[in-house]
Amino acid sequence: MRIFPRRQWKSRLTSFTGGAATGSIDEAVPNIPLPGPILTEFSYGTGLLALSVGVPMSLAPTVAPAGAVRKFGIFPGGLPAGLTFNDSTGVLSGTPSAPFASTLFTFTGEAAYTYSTTRQISVT
Repeated sequence: MRIFPRRQWKSRLTSFTGGAATGSIDEAVPNIPLPGPILTEFSYGTGLLALSVGVPMSLAPTVAPAGAVRKFGIFPGGLPAGLTFNDSTGVLSGTPSAPFASTLFTFTGEAAYTYSTTRQISVT
């Protein structure tokens, strides 16, 4: 069972005229820690990533703060033949072995939130 702290309220009366009170109610929000750091940068570059059959490649994400992502993902999962994706490091690498039609891939990274970015990849 999870127990959450109850909310505490405080009120502030700012004026009282003619039998009517005006003011505001401030909510004290509990300090609940996030499940990880908030990223300031998450990128796999921009534009078309044009690869060539038989030419080794490696694409690593740019993440700030470094080491903040717990797990990486890529969708759709059908990568070009010869390429692999490491879900611990976020690196896409290998040597393409067959042509692959231009496809939009979504890369994800899990930290305090799930972050995502897209990149078009083709192999000729």
